[in-house]
Amino acid sequence: EEYMNINFLILILAIVNTATAVTLFVSDIDDTIKISHVLDKSDAVSNAAKIWNQFSGMSQLYQTYFKMDPTAEFAYVSSAPDFIMSKSHKMFLRFNNFPAGKIFLRESLKETDFKLKTIRNLIQMHNPDRLILVGDNGEQDASIYSQIHVEFPNIPVFMFIHQVYSIYSEKDKGASLEANQNAFITSVDLSLQFQ
Repeated sequence: EEYMNINFLILILAIVNTATAVTLFVSDIDDTIKISHVLDKSDAVSNAAKIWNQFSGMSQLYQTYFKMDPTAEFAYVSSAPDFIMSKSHKMFLRFNNFPAGKIFLRESLKETDFKLKTIRNLIQMHNPDRLILVGDNGEQDASIYSQIHVEFPNIPVFMFIHQVYSIYSEKDKGASLEANQNAFITSVDLSLQFQ
C-alpha cells in the first residue's frame, strides 16, 4: 500500500493529458517484474514456477499507470519458451494483479529475434502515440529497445531498464544502458522516471 500511495501521487502529476493519446506499454517479465535470476541456470529453474515473487510494488505501479492512462494497451513480451513458461507467467500476472494484457512468449528456442519482431508487430497493430518499454539488464532488452527506438523515430519511445545485475560483475554481468534509456532499481525509482 505504501508503494501504491507513492506511485499514485507521482503519476497524478505525470499523466494529466493522456485521454486522447494511445500508449503501448510493453513489459518484459523475468528479472523486470518477476524475480527470476535468469543469468544463473539453477536459480532460473527454481524460480520458474513461482508466482508470488514479484519485485515489490511493480504491479501496483503498473495498475496506477493504467488508472491514470486508460488508453494504455499492455503487452508482456518475454523470450521465455512458451511451452515451459506460458502457464506460470499467466498465473504470475494474474496472482499479482498486473494489468490485463496479452502475453507473448517464444515458441521456438531457435528463434533469436523473437522479442524484436513481436514489438515491431505490436507497434504496427496498435499504431501508438507513445511507446513505453520496460525491461532489465540481464539479457538483451537494452539493445532490443534501442533498435526499436531507431526504427520508429516518429513515435516517442520511453525506455526503462531494471538494473538487476552489475555491469562490473565477473559472474552474472549485466548489460549496459544504451542511449536515451533510464535505469531503475525499485518501483519507486521507476515511478519517478515515469514523470
